[in-house]
Order: sequence, then C-alpha cells, then structure tokens
Amino acid sequence: FDIPISIGIDENNYVYVLGYSSAGASFQDLKLMKSDSYIFKCNYSGDIVWVKTLPPADDLEVDAEGNLFLTGSCSGKDNTSQKDILLTKYNTQGSKQWLKTIGGDGNDFGMAIKVKNNSIYIVGSYEGAITIGPSKTRSNGFSDCLNSKLSSNGIIKWAKCGGRKGIDRAIKIGVDDQENIYVVIEFTDSISFGNKLFKTSSMSGTFIAKYNSTGKLQWTNQIGENQEIYCQAVSVDNTGNFYIAGKFREEAKFSDDLTLYSWDSYDTYIAKYSPTGSCLWAIVGNSQNKSEITDLSVS
Repeated sequence: FDIPISIGIDENNYVYVLGYSSAGASFQDLKLMKSDSYIFKCNYSGDIVWVKTLPPADDLEVDAEGNLFLTGSCSGKDNTSQKDILLTKYNTQGSKQWLKTIGGDGNDFGMAIKVKNNSIYIVGSYEGAITIGPSKTRSNGFSDCLNSKLSSNGIIKWAKCGGRKGIDRAIKIGVDDQENIYVVIEFTDSISFGNKLFKTSSMSGTFIAKYNSTGKLQWTNQIGENQEIYCQAVSVDNTGNFYIAGKFREEAKFSDDLTLYSWDSYDTYIAKYSPTGSCLWAIVGNSQNKSEITDLSVS
C-alpha cells in the first residue's frame, strides 16, 4: 500500500504530495519499487502533471512559486550505514536544483521543514558528534534535538541544539509571519531547556519551545507530565497563535484548569496556544475505534 506523508499547495493551486510506497505502485509510466519515496504534482482537477522518485523524505514544503523543499535522511558519507540529514530543492517542473546534507558520526534525521521569507527551517535529531556549518557539537545523550535556520540556498545561518541523557528529538515546526519559530520536542526521562527541567515517567514527554527569528529561546511549555501524549501536526495563524494536534491515552493536561480525557485507547485532540505560550483551549475527538490526526492547517 502507499502512504501519503505530506502535502503542499502553491499560489496557482497546484498540489504536491510526498509519499512512500511499501509494496510498489505505478504512476503514469513510472513504476515504483518497494520502499520508494515519491512526489507528484497534480492540478486542481486531480490530473497528475509529473511524478518523481527520490531519497527517503519525511516532510515537504512548497513556496509561492512552486519550488519544493524536502527533508529526511540519507546514507552518510562514503555510503556508511549511518544516516545524515537531507535537504533537497526541486523547481516547479520537478527538476532537482540542489542537495545538501548535515551529518556526523551517528544517525541524524531531518523530521520537519518550513519555508518563510526566503529562509528554510529544519528540525530533527542527531546522535554523537555532528558538524553544522562551521560548528561542531556532540549529543549529551543517545540523541539530541536540532533546530536550524538556513538561507534559500541551503546555507546554515544558525543552529540550536539541546538534550540530556535520553532520546530527544524535534519532530514538528511552525513559523509565523514575524519568523518566530515554534518547535515540538519529544524526550525520554528528563530534559533541560533554558532554565527549565522537564520530566516524564511515560514512554515519552512532549513540550513546545518558541524561538525568535535570531534563534533566541523565548519560552517553553510542557504538555502533560507523566502522560502519554503525542503531537502529530502543527500550524500557526497570522497573529502568532500556535495550534497542535495529535493523540493521547487516558488523559492530557494542557494547563492547571484544562485536562482532556479519552474514552477508549487513544483519542485525538486539537489545542490552541497564545503567542506567549498559554493554552487557550483544547478539544478532544472521542472515538470507539483507533483515530489519528496527521495534518493541520489554519488561516
């Protein structure tokens, strides 16, 4: 079967879909092999304009002109088994413009990407030592989270790293019109960020971190504490309010006076935060069957 991963729309209403084929598939004259990643462009009527295979990718962003930016992971230098963060740009005709990698001696993953005002933002994780532009750093634990800003040509402007002794990774990102960056971070056990220490006894904990356009940390806010909560989608409106959506088990505490409860197994949620990090509201989608939210958009 085929799994759509991410979708983007340009100003001419062309739709771009990033996906993954687990068993092989056919698009027009292109036959996909098992485990191929693909991207296709279609018009507003659903007619496919072109389709391409590409290295494994986890997220897609489209700018106003229809240029495509993808992030994911690829084999490291010298085709080693370690993975490097991958950043690729395609033009609106599907022709590759350039490819950049960021990596070190461990497995490094690009997990989400945004484009705003000719800048590219990527979040992900890295293990061990890594070279990011002119700088080198090493993870504090098994893996640390990475938040980076790059030029439109893929040149790193700045990068922020953080983590503790467990598995820490930045999984989602949103950017507002002032280029404030909202990053969703998953961690195990505990993690220090800014002047706060977050802990969890669940399988993983989740918190939001806001940075300004120069990469300075503004605030952090943990979602729950010892609760099983997952964030699977983010979006930012034009006034800087931040929205998250995902799933949780049993209960999810978003503030001292706002807790959601699930009916059975996992239920979905959507929550809205102010630009200063206060949770304004949260709603639950109860279902007797397994349900998930995979994407979110606000305008």
